[in-house]
Amino acid sequence: MKVEGADIGEAALRLVAQDLMAPLSVMRQLSFELDNDAKLCGSAAATNATAEMRTIIEQAFQLVDKLKLLSDSEHEVALEPISINGLCHDIGEELKPLTSERRCALHFAVPHRDIVVTGNYNALKSIMRGFLTDATHYIRTPSSKDGQLNELTLKVVPHGDGLVSFLIRDNGPAINLKQSIANLATSQVATIDGRPLSSGLNLLLADNALKAMNGELLVHNHRQGGATIETRLMRSRQLTLLRGANEQ
Repeated sequence: MKVEGADIGEAALRLVAQDLMAPLSVMRQLSFELDNDAKLCGSAAATNATAEMRTIIEQAFQLVDKLKLLSDSEHEVALEPISINGLCHDIGEELKPLTSERRCALHFAVPHRDIVVTGNYNALKSIMRGFLTDATHYIRTPSSKDGQLNELTLKVVPHGDGLVSFLIRDNGPAINLKQSIANLATSQVATIDGRPLSSGLNLLLADNALKAMNGELLVHNHRQGGATIETRLMRSRQLTLLRGANEQ
């Protein structure tokens, strides 16, 4: 199932991103102060609440990053070679506080030999961080025991046609992308049923950003439950082109 893109005014995107930065920064600061107070009081419930608050704030910042990206002239973004190993390492480091708070083990299933794709590094990192952050809410299985880490995997699969897939699976409710984006287009609530942190806006922004990188976004709902979000990009051909030029 593919996401149908939509036209978003660039000026509106810039204004929304700009207006969101100030209140989000204040909320982040308040969460740190509340966390300090909670730790002084020794309240585990309050500490958990402030940690969850920071997670939601960080998700909002990720949306702002996508808005900034899409406000570029005619949705054009700078494309560059991106090392999958380097990207996964950076994502893992940035998500350490989140995975630690949620007792989640984040794994990267990547090919032994590094793969290089063509895209925009900051945009792709923001997209993958957003999907992984959402997935941490829906990976607990009925068989999970207290004290046991939940496992979340980002799997990278190269295809023979030059495409590379990034796969993130969780055990949350099914995702109806068309309905979610249709709700967004008619100004209705765009939250996906049973997934309060997954919105049509987040998926739409990710889809438009990927299209600007000549990629695509797909979702696979599983009969046994859960869903896999798939991000596809093309392998970088810069080395191939360079070799061809040298041979002439």
